[in-house]
Amino acid sequence: MPSTFSPSLKIELIANGEQAGTWGQTTNNNLGTLIEQAIAGVDTIDLTGYSTYTLSNYNGISDEARNAAIIFNGTLTANCTVTTPAVEKLYVISNQTSGGYYVTVTSGSGNTISVASGTNQLMYCDGTNYNTAISNINSVAGDLTVTGSIFLGGNLTSTTGNLTLNAYSNVVNMGNNTGALIAPIGTTAQRPTDLVNGMVRWNTTTSAYEVYTGSTWINLLTANYTVSYVIVGGGAGGGAGRSSELTGAGGGAGGLLANTTALASGTTYTITVGAGGAKGTDSASNGINGSNSSAFSLTAVGGGAGAGGTYGTGGGAGNGGSGGGASGVSPNTVGSGTSGQGNAGGSSATAAAGGGGGSGAVGANGTYSGGINGFGGNGGNGSVSSITGTATYYAGGGAGAGQNTSTVATGGLGGGGNGGNGAGTGSTAGTANTGGGGGGNFLNQDGSAGGSGIVIISYPGTQRGTGGTITTSGGYTIHSFTTSGTYVG
Repeated sequence: MPSTFSPSLKIELIANGEQAGTWGQTTNNNLGTLIEQAIAGVDTIDLTGYSTYTLSNYNGISDEARNAAIIFNGTLTANCTVTTPAVEKLYVISNQTSGGYYVTVTSGSGNTISVASGTNQLMYCDGTNYNTAISNINSVAGDLTVTGSIFLGGNLTSTTGNLTLNAYSNVVNMGNNTGALIAPIGTTAQRPTDLVNGMVRWNTTTSAYEVYTGSTWINLLTANYTVSYVIVGGGAGGGAGRSSELTGAGGGAGGLLANTTALASGTTYTITVGAGGAKGTDSASNGINGSNSSAFSLTAVGGGAGAGGTYGTGGGAGNGGSGGGASGVSPNTVGSGTSGQGNAGGSSATAAAGGGGGSGAVGANGTYSGGINGFGGNGGNGSVSSITGTATYYAGGGAGAGQNTSTVATGGLGGGGNGGNGAGTGSTAGTANTGGGGGGNFLNQDGSAGGSGIVIISYPGTQRGTGGTITTSGGYTIHSFTTSGTYVG
C-alpha cells in the first residue's frame, strides 16, 4: 500500500511494509524539514505587481503554505488577496509591503482577515474561516503600557471619563494619516461648562472653529474680518395742520451712512436702532425728531421734524439726518439736514407745506397757484442699497400737506409717508425700519409718525457672527437689526 499525506501539513505517512531500507530518509525529511518548517519556518514572499496570490502547497516537499510565519514584502499598488489551503493551520502574517495597502488572507471561502501595511497578525484557520488568534481586550484595570503601535478597527470611546493622549516626546503625531482630524462638534449652547484654556471645537451655530482663550470663545475662521454695513436713523414725524392754509410739513428722513470696517472675532459690538419720531398733534404742532442709530463708532442722525401749521408763525422745522419741510405759513423755515447723511427739507407756500428731505434728494417745495390750488411738496427720495442682496431704498422724506382736493403729495422712495390734502385724505406714517419721514397733515389733523431706522451688516462667506436676523444672499451672510441689540463677531 503506497504512502499517504497528512491533510494540513502534507507530511508523508508511510504505509505498513513500505520503504524498507529507505524509511529513515522519509522520516528525516518529515521531522527535519516539513515539521520544523511548520513549527518555526519563516518565508518571505515578494508581492510586487500582485493583486491576488496563492501560496504553494505540495505533498512531502517544502512549500510556502506550510511555514509558521510568512513575511510579505515588495510594492503594492492595490490591496492584495492571498489564498491559503483550506485546512486547519496557525499563521503569523507580516505585511511589510510598501504602498500602504492591505494583505487579505483567505482560505477561498468563509471569514477573511486583512492585515494593514507595516503590521503583524497572529491568526488561525479552522478549515474554512480565518480568525484572529488573540481575543479582544474588553477591559483593563489600571494602566496599559504599549511599546508598539495600537491599531483600532473600531472606535476609541470613553463613556465615564476623559480620553487623554500623553506623548513621551510631548508631540502627538498624527502625520501618518492623509485624511483629516475631526474636532468636537456642537452648537453654541453645547459648549462645555468645565472650561480649560486652549479648548478647540467646531461651532455649528457659527460654522467656524473656535478656541477658548481663558475669558471667551474666539472664532478661528479668521481673527479679523471685514464687514460692510448700512446705518439708518429713525425718520421724523410730520407736522399737524391748523387750517386750510396752515398746513403741516413732511418729516425729514433719518440720516444714512454706509461704510466698511474690520471686526475682531469674539468681540461684542453694541447696535442701536433709532425709533421713528412721533407725529405732530394738537392741530398745529411740529413733529418730533427721529432717534439716532449707531454701530461701530458711527452715528446716523435721526430725521428733522416736519413743521406744524400755526397762526402767523412758522413751525421751526428741525435739523436732523435730513431736514424737515416748512409749514404752509410765513416765515418759511426749513431744516437743513446733516452733511453726508441727508438733505434739506422743502420750503412752503400759501396752503402748501414742503416735503421732508431724503438721504438721496432734497424735499420738494410746496406750491400755490390761487384758490384751492395749494400743492404739498413731495418727500425727497432716499438712497438705494443692495446690501441685503436686493436693491432697496432707505431714508425717504415725508411729504407735505396741501389744500388741493385732487392731489396727494407722495413720500420719497425709501419709506417716506404721504401728505394729507383738502379732500380729507390723511397723511401716512413713514415705513418701519426704513428711516422714512412721516407725512404732514391738513386742517386740524395730526401729522404722521416717522419710520424706525435699521442697521444692516454683511460679509462674504458663511456665518461668522451672531445677532440680528440672519439671512444669506449671493454668497454673503447678512445680519439685519430692526431693534437695538448686540453683534458678536
